[in-house]
Amino acid sequence: MLIKEDFEIKNYTSFKIGGKIKKVYFPETIEEFAQILKDEPNIFVGGNWSNTLVSSYGYAYSVVSTLKLDKIEEQRAGGQKGKSVTVESGKWKVESLSSHAPSPDGEGWDGVISNDNSEYSQEQPTDTNFSTLQPFNPSNENSLSSSPPTLLSSISPHPNPPHPGRENATTASNFPFSTFNFQPTVKVCAGVKGPKLAQTVAEYGLSGLEFMIGFPGSVGGEVFMNAGAHGQSISDVLKSAKIFDGKKIITLTKDEMEFSYRHSICQDKNYIVLEAEFELTPDNPDKIKQKMAENLEFRKNHQPSLSLPNCGSIFRNPENNSAGKLLDECGVKGLQIGGAKVWENHANFIVNTGNATSTDVLQLMLEMKNRVKEKFNIELIPEIKFLGNNKNEVELC
Repeated sequence: MLIKEDFEIKNYTSFKIGGKIKKVYFPETIEEFAQILKDEPNIFVGGNWSNTLVSSYGYAYSVVSTLKLDKIEEQRAGGQKGKSVTVESGKWKVESLSSHAPSPDGEGWDGVISNDNSEYSQEQPTDTNFSTLQPFNPSNENSLSSSPPTLLSSISPHPNPPHPGRENATTASNFPFSTFNFQPTVKVCAGVKGPKLAQTVAEYGLSGLEFMIGFPGSVGGEVFMNAGAHGQSISDVLKSAKIFDGKKIITLTKDEMEFSYRHSICQDKNYIVLEAEFELTPDNPDKIKQKMAENLEFRKNHQPSLSLPNCGSIFRNPENNSAGKLLDECGVKGLQIGGAKVWENHANFIVNTGNATSTDVLQLMLEMKNRVKEKFNIELIPEIKFLGNNKNEVELC
């Protein structure tokens, strides 16, 4: 298992802000992941860093990353294994094909699903629902409840050389699941990114995860908070999930997950999602891709471009209200502290103009929150999370 010390996190975060993290573990199996969680029960679980503001002063404790937990496995009804898919060097590699799931030509099949690295794979969600912004304190046994670790996502893959011998492999479009006479399920490790999963199952003609195309997070975090958008959500398609309950790995069914709007039992029990199994519906791949394109277009029209690093929506929407509307009416658009600036087109986004620090962002968030409190007597709750132990920044939270 890869372990990195004094890990520079800045370029891995959506905000492009952050100092060194003391130690980062990169487990490759859910068993390794669970063992780390047993050994360090209050460790912070990190991934794509798409909803986390990391202190510019760094973080003096350990973090476990889901980067290498990137396996996808298709199974047919009854638990018979089909294809096992992992991410390798920016490509989706089908590792094996069992005799239980026939290929169109009746032979075993091995191929590469092209992984388009277009900008929509990193677009920020506008409707995620994170807990109140609080510093993560590993010495506090209750810290996981205020800063749920599995709300994090997988870090973007390190650049690696291409996987040898697969440049001319058969593409996924030649192998649609929709030709099979069964309803497939797909098992996915916690670190798989939502956009990549959506693209992959779409290539196979599987519907149900189109909403993930605009989410920068990983499956673990999306299951944790029952993510959803555009009329779809995790609870619509989840069959079961493997969970670490603090002592052991357990499996919970959809009903046992106790899903509600942006909520699951994991948030109440401090459970960590290790793996999810989705039951999807065969459909026309072109129809699925069209729906994803529409979802993506909506995202692009309502969020900053990737040239302006940001963490998505800063504050949750109050009940029966809009955080963006309240902030707009308080005149915060364009407000700037240091290198952190409220986006001119939407008052609930903060962008890094190039040299922002974590302190800049926290001070700007406090000013935004105070203005809404003063004018409307409404307490805005942050969606993003803060990871750091600098005393002055902790006080700002």
